[in-house]
Amino acid sequence: MTIEQLEAQVLALPKDSLVLLVARLIEHLGQVGDIDQQVAEEWIQEAELRDEDMSNGKILLE
Repeated sequence: MTIEQLEAQVLALPKDSLVLLVARLIEHLGQVGDIDQQVAEEWIQEAELRDEDMSNGKILLE
């Protein structure tokens, strides 16, 4: 499976599952090593922006 295929499958998840997955991935990154808090916060903001774009129809999921 390629990253692109994985991304397509993840983006096809229901919104609540996608949010849960993002939260778990961020938590996992924090456990693996010392992730820069600023980077983690920026990823959370990006995820929230993408969620908003999906909710507003700016990003269409197939």
